[in-house]
Amino acid sequence: MTLSQQPEGGFLHVLPMHLPEGLTVEAMVASVLPWAAPCLTAQRGHALDGEPTLVLGYEWSAPWVHTMEQISKQHREFLHAQRFAADYLATGVPPFWNLTEGADPPDWVAENQDGLLGVECAQLTVQERRTAQALFLGLRQKLLLRLGGPLPYLMNHVVYFWFDGHGGLELPLKRGDEDAIADLAQALLAHRPDPARLWHEGGLPEHLPTPDLVRTPAGAVFHCAPMANAVPTTPLYTATGIEVGFVYTTLHRRSDAWARVQKLVDDHDQEGVDWLVLSAGAPNQHGTRFLSLDPPVHSRWSLR
Repeated sequence: MTLSQQPEGGFLHVLPMHLPEGLTVEAMVASVLPWAAPCLTAQRGHALDGEPTLVLGYEWSAPWVHTMEQISKQHREFLHAQRFAADYLATGVPPFWNLTEGADPPDWVAENQDGLLGVECAQLTVQERRTAQALFLGLRQKLLLRLGGPLPYLMNHVVYFWFDGHGGLELPLKRGDEDAIADLAQALLAHRPDPARLWHEGGLPEHLPTPDLVRTPAGAVFHCAPMANAVPTTPLYTATGIEVGFVYTTLHRRSDAWARVQKLVDDHDQEGVDWLVLSAGAPNQHGTRFLSLDPPVHSRWSLR
């Protein structure tokens, strides 16, 4: 839940999150966008066995760059290596320079004060969230085509989607579910939101309001909350006047995260590789970033 603050009050953005039994919540993690909607929501704590655990509930697909064509793997890895080199300058010394394409492995050959070195690039991802993100990005594109233009009654609203299932929230509609996507688009076109239900004056309320939920036969659920102070610059907002976000809960244990890091190190520990650059929260082939993998979200949780 976030509160898009106005001088006299604000609109509540209410999102579901499924917490596992036995989890002890110690802190809430949230990031807010310029239009007063959440960019990420999570809760950090300990599982029943005491292991540090992060529960991710919502993240917005933040555009790093707008592109009509996919960014190639080679181009992305070049950007990752260059970003690492720029960040490394905080030490006062560049890590390497003169990147040229390598024999794969390594991805790149560079120079530094010690001579030539091989640089490999890899991206730290969480497959479960990556699958959900890919499905939702496909759904965004389908909705953009089906909605056909501005939605007057939803103008300057964020539409939060989730998909009900047995025992929790499920993955988005698959790309081939054309009838279900058509139903969802029609439900959006027919919806008339009531923002007054989400208005609140003062601090956080003692009791949360009930959002104006809309459900489709395929299990999709959505509700809308008004933007405030700013608007996005995404193609979806430009064409329709709305933005959308996907609510999906995933559980992340510290041991699993370190196991993924170790596997990447093992997989890239090959002849000719001197440096391995691991990127977290970097843009994907569509130029989109997801804050769930940004280091600030995970650092206090994973390095204890």
